Amino acid sequence: MKFILLALFAAISFNLKAQQTNAMPLGGYEEFLDNLFEEVTIPDEMYNANKGFIKISVDSLASAKLLTIKPYQKEFFVELQKFIAASKWTAAVENGMTKNSIVQIPLAFKDSSKPQNTKATPKTSSHEFYSYFAKNINPKIFKQNEIICNAKFSVHKDGSLELISIDVNSAVLFDELKRLFAGAEKWNPEIKNGIPVTSINNFKLTVRK
Repeated sequence: MKFILLALFAAISFNLKAQQTNAMPLGGYEEFLDNLFEEVTIPDEMYNANKGFIKISVDSLASAKLLTIKPYQKEFFVELQKFIAASKWTAAVENGMTKNSIVQIPLAFKDSSKPQNTKATPKTSSHEFYSYFAKNINPKIFKQNEIICNAKFSVHKDGSLELISIDVNSAVLFDELKRLFAGAEKWNPEIKNGIPVTSINNFKLTVRK
């Protein structure tokens, strides 16, 4: 079975000083794309394309209109046009006033018949993952002024994390890190041949008082 993967690179931002926001669908892009998959038939010709995009205009009253698709396919354009017109959006805002805007969503097409393989990754970012430890570890329980620790941890099929070992001979540090790994946000698990699997990962942590 084939499916379509849409990658969003639209600049979705909020500037407190200038009071600026970009237009976006009610419920967010994830819900918007889920509904698109359910309601719009993707023709086989689209899967032969490598990359493309959808360009949508959203006016100051939050009415959305399909401008163009690339690659162009007439039946797909007509069906997508109806879907976009019926979708609910919030208008772009600049200096507290709504305005007309253009949203472009790049497309990448994939064939799900090919097994997918990906490494385990944080759901947010590596920086956020390290920040979690920096904010929550308690350096007062350690005698040393600085500890540099290499750890191994597993990412289970459901994305939960579990500490396996550390290269520092400290039961106190092991217990502290074990607690933090157990309470950390779940990761995206490693995928092999399209199936989630448990994986072993490395982690380097520096603790300073």
